[in-house]
Amino acid sequence: MGGILLFFILLIMGVISVLSPETAWHLSEGWQFRDAEPSDAVLVYIRIAGAVEILAGFYILFTM
Repeated sequence: MGGILLFFILLIMGVISVLSPETAWHLSEGWQFRDAEPSDAVLVYIRIAGAVEILAGFYILFTM
């Protein structure tokens, strides 16, 4: 049961990161700064990390 919950958490976080890395950055780091924007490198990193989160979620789902 815990694996399914972890799958959904990773899937939601991964989808947000891949589809809207700016939103993921604002949720994790951007709220701490006023009038700050993420760099292009950070946005690429967030997208890659989101794809890894999605893959990890499916790995957990199928190995349970």
